[in-house]
Amino acid sequence: MVQTYKAVNGSARTYLQALVRPHAPTGALRSTTSAGRLVPPSLRASKGLTAMSQLFSVLAPQWRNELPANVRTAESLTSFHTRLTTHLFRVHLDSA
Repeated sequence: MVQTYKAVNGSARTYLQALVRPHAPTGALRSTTSAGRLVPPSLRASKGLTAMSQLFSVLAPQWRNELPANVRTAESLTSFHTRLTTHLFRVHLDSA
């Protein structure tokens, strides 16, 4: 998830940045639930990719989109890491 955050915010390697596409909502109103979401790749677009890059380009958007908006829209890597850790502990402790 940290690599996905870096790819979205431009601090990851170029090839990782190319594998993720931010969701750009259409219309005048931007929903807070769509903030920070990624667009899953189309099957046609992923034909030339290696197995590992296909895995990243499919799982990164899926997992990131499942995160709460406050985690996805963190202002810095430090706050993202803190919010992600808190979220994962809550999910794990609630299911225990």
